[in-house]
Amino acid sequence: MSAEQIRCVVIIDPLPEKVLSLADNLSRYGFGSDVCRPEEWTLRVGRESTAAMVIGPNMVSLELWSFCKDVREQSELPLLVLSENPSPDQVALVLEGGADACLAADPGLTARQVVAAIRAIERRSLFTERVRSDIIEAGALKIDLARKEVALHGRRVALTPTEYGILSILAQSPGRV
Repeated sequence: MSAEQIRCVVIIDPLPEKVLSLADNLSRYGFGSDVCRPEEWTLRVGRESTAAMVIGPNMVSLELWSFCKDVREQSELPLLVLSENPSPDQVALVLEGGADACLAADPGLTARQVVAAIRAIERRSLFTERVRSDIIEAGALKIDLARKEVALHGRRVALTPTEYGILSILAQSPGRV
């Protein structure tokens, strides 16, 4: 993705005209938008610039779980569901179906809230990737978690088990300590 390319949020809703205001307001936060009907979503998310998918509030409640499940089977992009007056059971169903978050689509919902939710999902995703990685690199420091080895400027560093444990914990949580 080029530096100038705007990241796009794909808004999926059976009544696209009802989510145009949200789509337009996403640009205030540096995102482009693409609005489509549920049957068109696969054609819209294949681009490298797609940042997230938002299921609009006009989807029939009973279809949300299966739609989220279908989307999640085909994509790992952040998936946010907007639902009008969601019950606790409805929130649980969309999350179990594969959504990353569910926001109440009341009249006070803003594009800023949608963007904040997308960014929160992205942060969790980045953290999960770092934790899954067996090798952590920070500048000239390289920690191989699988082998329990540390190198600085390419040279192995001998550490006690306690030193290694502290270093590996700190390295897995950058910016938090």
